Amino acid sequence: MKASRVDAIVDIAYGLTIFVAIVLILELGTQVGVAFGLGALLSYLVHIAWKMARFDPEWMTQEVTQKVSEEVEETVSETVSEEVEQTVTETVSEEVEQTVSKEVDQVSDTVTEKVSEEVEETVSETVSEEVDKVSEEVTEEVEETVSETVSEEVDKVSEEVTEEVTEKVTEEVEQTVEQTVAEGVDAGDEAGEKPRTEAETAEDEPETEDESEADGGTADDADDESDNGRDPEDRK
Repeated sequence: MKASRVDAIVDIAYGLTIFVAIVLILELGTQVGVAFGLGALLSYLVHIAWKMARFDPEWMTQEVTQKVSEEVEETVSETVSEEVEQTVTETVSEEVEQTVSKEVDQVSDTVTEKVSEEVEETVSETVSEEVDKVSEEVTEEVEETVSETVSEEVDKVSEEVTEEVTEKVTEEVEQTVEQTVAEGVDAGDEAGEKPRTEAETAEDEPETEDESEADGGTADDADDESDNGRDPEDRK
């Protein structure tokens, strides 16, 4: 009997047992039918394994080798991936940190120097402009204040000097007039002459610059009148 026919008959028999299991499930109950069907399936799997071992003895070895290879590949791939990821991540992180740190330091130094230069230039220009402006304003204010103060002080001093000079001249004139009058009276008494009149006394009084300029004509007229009113002896 040929092996192919035997295999065909066995396959048909297992198919019939599965059909019987379905009928038992419908007629006797689920538990009995399921138990019979599971038994048929298990026996069919055993038959398939036996048949594959018979016609392809290396089938089991290939399956096991393939399975092991797949497992090893997956395990190795996962392990290598994890290790590579960790190593690459750590290395890249360190390199990136070092590079970034260096670049940041350089950029920070450059920015600091640039900003310092810009700030110094700007502050210097601004301070110079402000100092010049303030100096001009202060100079103008000082000039105006000094001019006003000097003008006020000059006016004040001029007024004070004028008052003092006027008072001094008045006192000197009064003293001179009194002395002249007294001397004239004494001289008249001693010489037996008439006492001098007020007009004659006025001729001997020293005149101030203002009185001499303002009363020049009046003094001349007074002298003429006093000469006309005096005796011939007094005129001599």
